[in-house]
Amino acid sequence: MSVDACKAFVDADVAALKRVLTDDFTLTLSNGDVSTRANEIDELRSGNVHYDVFENYDMKARLYGDSTAVVLGKTRVKGTSNGKPFDRVVQFTDTLVKRNGRWQVAAGHVSRIEK
Repeated sequence: MSVDACKAFVDADVAALKRVLTDDFTLTLSNGDVSTRANEIDELRSGNVHYDVFENYDMKARLYGDSTAVVLGKTRVKGTSNGKPFDRVVQFTDTLVKRNGRWQVAAGHVSRIEK
């Protein structure tokens, strides 16, 4: 996810998340489930999940023209979900598209990295 998306999750900023995800955004989770933009927004809005840390690192980007990018990297997330703590690292692949002069995440895939 982009830095703006990470910040939106930490800040629980629904408006910011709406700006950085395309309307048809999908995220394939490591268990095979698929989450949509609406799912991500609803979860953030509910307050059931709280992030203390949502950081990307070891990122590599590949540009295709001036409006498509594929970004690979790792994300560390730490916080609570329904009152239970979590702290994990995932490998991600995101596809971003540039629309109206700004980058948005169109699709993502995460695989959990076991410690």
